[in-house]
Order: sequence, then structure tokens, then C-alpha cells
Amino acid sequence: MSAADQYTFFVNGAPSATIPHPGPDVEVLAHLPLLAHDRPAHVLVMGGGAGGLIRELLKHPVAEVAYAEQDPLLLETYRRFPTPLTTMELTHPAVTLHPVEGRLFLRQEQARWDVILLNLPAPATLMLNRYYTQEFFALARSRLADGGTLAFFLPGSETLLSPELAALNGSILAALRAVFRHVRVLPGDPTLFVAGDGEALDRAWQTATLSRRLQERGIQAGLVTEAYIEYRMSRERFGDLLGALATDAPANRDGLPRGTFASMRIFSRVVSPAAARALAFLDGVPVSAHLAGIACVVAGLLVLQALQRRPRYVAYAAASTGFTGMLMTVVLLLAFQVQYGDVYQYLGLLTALFMVGAAAGAAAGARRGGKPLLAVESGLVLIALLGYAGAAWQPPAHLWLASIFGLMVLTGGAVGAQYPALVARVATEHAGVGSAAATIYALDLAGAVAGAAVAGVVLIPTIGMPMTLLLAAVLKTGSVVLILAAPRPTSAGG
Repeated sequence: MSAADQYTFFVNGAPSATIPHPGPDVEVLAHLPLLAHDRPAHVLVMGGGAGGLIRELLKHPVAEVAYAEQDPLLLETYRRFPTPLTTMELTHPAVTLHPVEGRLFLRQEQARWDVILLNLPAPATLMLNRYYTQEFFALARSRLADGGTLAFFLPGSETLLSPELAALNGSILAALRAVFRHVRVLPGDPTLFVAGDGEALDRAWQTATLSRRLQERGIQAGLVTEAYIEYRMSRERFGDLLGALATDAPANRDGLPRGTFASMRIFSRVVSPAAARALAFLDGVPVSAHLAGIACVVAGLLVLQALQRRPRYVAYAAASTGFTGMLMTVVLLLAFQVQYGDVYQYLGLLTALFMVGAAAGAAAGARRGGKPLLAVESGLVLIALLGYAGAAWQPPAHLWLASIFGLMVLTGGAVGAQYPALVARVATEHAGVGSAAATIYALDLAGAVAGAAVAGVVLIPTIGMPMTLLLAAVLKTGSVVLILAAPRPTSAGG
């Protein structure tokens, strides 16, 4: 979008850069972390480099600024609509461009960096959350040179932190402290985080040192001046905000995306206070409560079966399979995204693997009638347990990738095999199966809808991927128990 001599570039509907007058935050992100390093020769920028940030970095005595941008179309758009600022940044001899996803870049590159800067939006999505997790911080730490630092922004406030903001900042802070020995937080809107292992960060994080280096390097900036540094470093003004961070918040992890959940609560508080209260309530539900809920439903159906002397597992089996199948799909897609970033080009492949498994499972189930029902239900329990083992163990990336592909096929196969097996089992107990088949299909779809919503919005962010998969295994174990305990008519097979 352009107006007069100003361009605003958008990524996924959100402003990414405004040129030629970027916001003042680029100065803070560029100058304060680099002033905290005595010789910031090699700097890596992940996201949002062009449009002012690189210009500010080049004011320091840097030898190299590497810019990793996962969206090559953004770089192409900068070239299609050139401005003096972006042209200088993208063609400067000290700047190297890497059109690759940042986390993948860190895994593939063996270079060491004095400063790594994340200029990315808050972890409001699972895609973005993977840049703010304990696992990512450990990867970044392994690519830092001696005395190197990592820095980024999070939403904050200069006056008061809401419980949701405190939870977001607290979970990211806990993840940083689990990896780095030294973490410095500069409260504000946004809040600046700087982390490193060297003692130099502690020594440099003083108003006098930062101001002296600003003078020595001859840096002329619009916002970051000696007076501004003194203002932002004032503990009298901002000390209480540091104490307001949720220091007991669980660390943000790849498999426990607390950052995304906290971001959802922040957004919900603005647009729907009722939804915010619901999310706060769900956040307090322990795993034991979920298990107790499943146990109560299964126990109730067992009592009903015993009293009526009729099987009562059909609805439970259909709905729980739809729920588990979709839950497994969501978890596997998330696990793939954590490792490889943008999954859109692979979404077709992963979906195709599920459909191939479903087609094969449906064909096998149709041939064998109702006999494989118990095997199918038991297979879903085993598949969920295999997923739990992989998510909890976190095998090497290549092995986990192969496991994700295999689990996707197996999940599709079990889901596909259940419908004909369940319909055939009902046919042995009733003369007509038309309405029963439709009901089974509807229950399966309803379970799938619930699985997609509950897994992505509630379970994964609150109890984590491993426990979510374990919960799915327990859910399907209920089907196995109900089938084993059900009275069998004499005409039933298997």
C-alpha cells in the first residue's frame, strides 16, 4: 500500500514495514542489544530486517548482517517497489540475504553469531510460537559465539501488566531462563528481552556503559539517545513491572505452546471477555479432570450395558474415533510445523497420506465385516501411544519426520477401517442399518469437529502434545473396554 512517498508492506494481512519512516521500535531492537556487546561483528536477523532495522544495525561496527526471511515473495516485493532505504539495505556489501525459514536456517548453518535478533510478531499462532520456545532458544544458544546474545520483543506495557500479558511474558521468560544463564528484561511497550551466557552481558547492562558505547560508536538515532537509555533503564520507573511478570508460569515449549494460549487470552480479553474467562477456566483444568470425565462416561455406559443387556458402545466408538483421528492429525501437523516451519506446501502430502491410509483401511474393513472392530479400536490406542512416545521422547528430526508420515498413514487406516466394521457390527444386531449407518457417520464427523477445536485451542496449549496424545489413548481404551464388556448376540462375528 502506498500514499505519496510512503510505502506500507503487509505480510499475512499485518503491516511488516513502513517506509521511509519506520516505527521507533527498530531503533530499540537494533541499538540496545548491540550496545550491550563490545564487538558485535556478526549479526543475524530473523524476519523483518528490511525497512529500517538493517539500516540501524549498519551504524555499528558490524562486518556482516545476515538476514533470514522465510517469505521470498516479501523480498521480491521490496525489489518490485524499490525505495532508497530498502535498496540500500538489501544491496549493502555487509548484508547477506537468506530466503529460508529462520529455524531451519539455524539448524543447517554452522556459523556463530555475536547477536541474533528476532523481529517477528508475538507468538499468537503455533507457527510463530516455535520461535519463542525453550527448544528454539537452545538452538539459538548453540549458534551464538562466546559472549553472544539473543534479543527480541514481546507485547508489554509501561504502566500495568494485565494477567494475560504477565502470563505471556512469564512463560517466555521461563523458557529463556531454562536455557541462558543471564536474561535481562526491559519493560515497555513492547518489552525487550536480551539473553546470553557470558558475564559481559551483566557488566554491559548498565546505563553508563550503554551510553558510553553509543557515544564511542558515533551513533546518531532519532529515539535511542543517552536520555532515552537512562529513561528505559530506570528501575524506579519500571522495577515494579519486572516483579509483575508471572514468574511461576510454565516455560513455553514446542510441545506445550503456552505463548499461543496466552496470546489467545490477550486477544479474547479485547474482543470477548466471556471467551477470555472461558479460556482462563480451561487453563486451570488438570489432566486428572479430563481423565475423570472419560472414566465417568465409560463407567456410565458400562452400567447401562449391564442393566439393559445390550451393547452401548456404538455411539462412543464412532464419536471417539472421529475425535481421536482429528486430534492425531492436528498434533502431527503441529509436530511437522515445529521442525520445518511453513507447512502449507506439505499440507497436501500429509493429507494425502491420511487419505491413502483411510482408503486402505476402509477397503480392509469392508472385506472383513464387523470382525476387525476390536482390532481397529485397539490399533487406535496403540497409534496414540506411539505418537505419545515420539512427542515425549523427541527423536532426531529425520527420524521424527519419518514417524510423522507413518503415523499419519496408520491414523487414516484405523479411522477408515472403523466405519465399515462398526456398521457391519450393527448389522448383526439389527435388521436395518440405514439410519444406524447415517448416525454413525454423523457421530464420527461431530467427534472430528470437536477434536480439531479442542486439540488446537485447549488441550495442546494447556497440557501439551504428549499428554494430549495420552489422553486420546485413554479415550480409545474406553472403546476397547466397552466392546469387551458388551453382551454379544449369538449371530455376532468376532
